[in-house]
Amino acid sequence: MQADPLVTIGSQGGRLHLAAVNEAAALAGLTPGMALADARALEPDVRAVPADPQADAEALAGLADWCGRFTPWTAMMGGGTAAGIALDITGCAHLFGGEAGLLADLAGRLTAFGYRVRAGLADTIGAAWAVARVGSGYGRAGDPLGDAIIAPGATIQALAGLPVAGLRLDPAVTA
Repeated sequence: MQADPLVTIGSQGGRLHLAAVNEAAALAGLTPGMALADARALEPDVRAVPADPQADAEALAGLADWCGRFTPWTAMMGGGTAAGIALDITGCAHLFGGEAGLLADLAGRLTAFGYRVRAGLADTIGAAWAVARVGSGYGRAGDPLGDAIIAPGATIQALAGLPVAGLRLDPAVTA
């Protein structure tokens, strides 16, 4: 059953904007940062609720703690729509049958909790961030692992075809 379009809203500069959108809202063409008035023009039945950045940060911190089942080294990254969790799995992957096994277990458990997962695994945190955000890993069509795992030494080739948005730059800079 498809959920109804739902967005969270925030206020900036005296205008209401979308802070986050669910999958139904995204399918209707709504995106974070869009003005609420524009969103309602595209999807009149959208339900808007106030964003709660503090609760979001607390939930993310709880998830980061929960990820300690995979590695003792977890950290929250970014904020808002760019928020995520970084895990240093050095020396831990073999406990899950390798990197692919660890990533599949992690993503499977989070999906079972109701989260939509986008994961990336690479030699560097920047490469992992890029493949998770703009690559074809979890949460996209095709093989569930897709390009979520960049083999050691293959970072340059894996990132070469990705858009500039994968560089972790301010959106104004990438525009």
